[in-house]
Amino acid sequence: MSEGYIDLNRATDSIKVGDRIRQDHGDIDELVDSIRQTGGLLQPITITPDGWLICGARRLAAVKRLGMQTIPVWVRTGIS
Repeated sequence: MSEGYIDLNRATDSIKVGDRIRQDHGDIDELVDSIRQTGGLLQPITITPDGWLICGARRLAAVKRLGMQTIPVWVRTGIS
């Protein structure tokens, strides 16, 4: 079983994105609008302790498009 914790102020530029199965984020305009209207992410993205993205590539692309410099993340350990 993996463990995790919330890191509430992770810099978006510090999140590393490796090879992804899904290469195309599709039309993220609606996601961008939703994040803008709610004032942030409703569901944090998930990263490893050393900053590698596990899930949330579309959300990360959307917040970067919005110019957000920090976002909440769920940091998970024990995931390979």
